[in-house]
Amino acid sequence: MNTIFQLLILIGGLVGIVLATVLIVKTRLARLKDLFFVSFLFSLSLNNLSNYLYEAKSLSLIPGLPFPLTLAIPVFGYLYLQTLVTPVFEINFKAKGLLMFVSFELIFYFFLLIVYFVDHSFISDNDLLVNKLFQLKELMSIFLSAALIIDLLYHLRSPISKRITPRNLKWAKIFFFMCILTATCWILMYVYSFLRYDFNRTYYYPIWYLSSIVIFCSGLYAIFFNQYKSEESSNHEEHVEAKISSTPEFDYMGHFEAVMHSGKFYKKPKLTAKEFADSCEVSVNKLTKILKDNNKNFNAFVNRCRVEEAKKLLLEKDYFKYSIEAIIEEAGFNSRATFFNVFKAHTGQTPKQYREERKRTEVQNTSVAATTPS
Repeated sequence: MNTIFQLLILIGGLVGIVLATVLIVKTRLARLKDLFFVSFLFSLSLNNLSNYLYEAKSLSLIPGLPFPLTLAIPVFGYLYLQTLVTPVFEINFKAKGLLMFVSFELIFYFFLLIVYFVDHSFISDNDLLVNKLFQLKELMSIFLSAALIIDLLYHLRSPISKRITPRNLKWAKIFFFMCILTATCWILMYVYSFLRYDFNRTYYYPIWYLSSIVIFCSGLYAIFFNQYKSEESSNHEEHVEAKISSTPEFDYMGHFEAVMHSGKFYKKPKLTAKEFADSCEVSVNKLTKILKDNNKNFNAFVNRCRVEEAKKLLLEKDYFKYSIEAIIEEAGFNSRATFFNVFKAHTGQTPKQYREERKRTEVQNTSVAATTPS
């Protein structure tokens, strides 16, 4: 029975390495979503391979020691899910902090390798200490996984999920379910081992088997279904989706606005509909159709955002010393004539008139406030 489990674990690890390699070729890791998913797949696959080689006693960098990536897996899985459920994901302070856990794990293994090559006998002579360190790292991984699961449950149930494309939200829930099932089994096995004070590695076979299933399902989904299909191959599916199920509860226009402003795409003078659609996780056809349904076209949508930015800059004191041309460039317009035409169409004034009128209003309001008795 153990041999069958070991074989399944080996297959899962090898399949994961192949699928991750295919995804690197297909996506070229162009987006953070691609990078985190491939990192997750590699970590899970290498974890399975490491455990298989240790159990089969075939090969190990340090005899008698496995190299489980128990910190890297939850971190990369969490960051990947965050890219799915956040309209515009950026590497913030929390993400950097989580990546520090991965760095810690790699440094820990690097240190063990250095110690082993300097003194082969040190690991075997201090096996109790080394095992305690591994147990401590696993316990840290369990607490980290539990905290990340709770955080993801909040994100998937929060109002922000209404800003996630239906395709992403559906896949996020499936992927999250697979991960939470595996993590739950892992936590239960650890608690069981801890209470019995028997850390028999055969208890972990079902977890590694579940990991193989996660690798197989998520990797194949990523390659053969919508998650990483090219724009051309997904256009028809997006068009059909728009006809059959327009998902009225999902606010596409709100999603477009959030992505446009969060990523400041309007500041790019040569922004294309395809570039923006890719960032919104929709096809160009769907983007165009939704804008048209709201009496807009792509250029008008972008220019309106640029005008709003220009209006803010015109009134900021730090920009009073700047020329109109500098503000035109800062707002993302690549033509003075286009800027003046679009600005006047939205405000009914030239930029100079808009700025001067707002200045006069501000002065008047200040004067009234100063003369009003307290």
